Amino acid sequence: MNKATKNRLLRLLLVVSIPVSGLLFILIYPYFTGEKMTDRKRYETYCGNCHGKEGQGFRDLYPPLAGSDYLSKHETELPCLIRHGLSGTITVNGKTFDQPMPELPFLNPSQIADILNFVNHSWGNHGRDWGEKDVNIVLGKCPGQARRM
Repeated sequence: MNKATKNRLLRLLLVVSIPVSGLLFILIYPYFTGEKMTDRKRYETYCGNCHGKEGQGFRDLYPPLAGSDYLSKHETELPCLIRHGLSGTITVNGKTFDQPMPELPFLNPSQIADILNFVNHSWGNHGRDWGEKDVNIVLGKCPGQARRM
């Protein structure tokens, strides 16, 4: 293997390993520190990179959750969207977005409820309260793949 190929391979390994290492750290950090993951921290960990720390969204790529009309219009679908992701065009507050939302299949119903409750009661949102049982019921009815809008 020549030097240029080795350099490309090393760069590829770095590009792949950094996000994977970060995700592993996020997932195991609470177990080693004993730190409880709050609803806000769970949101910031799994949703904040795209939707923004304060739910403001990111440019024309990711929709805002703060003051979002989409949340109230699709309230009963939200657990499915978190678990299975979303693809296709959606409209939030009159603006169109077409960036896929990744699935988070490793989150349990209690964690999904935590995220939904944080979002529903932050940034001027007034959504419903979700319990683990409520999320479980909805998850039992949703398709097992990203929903196309």
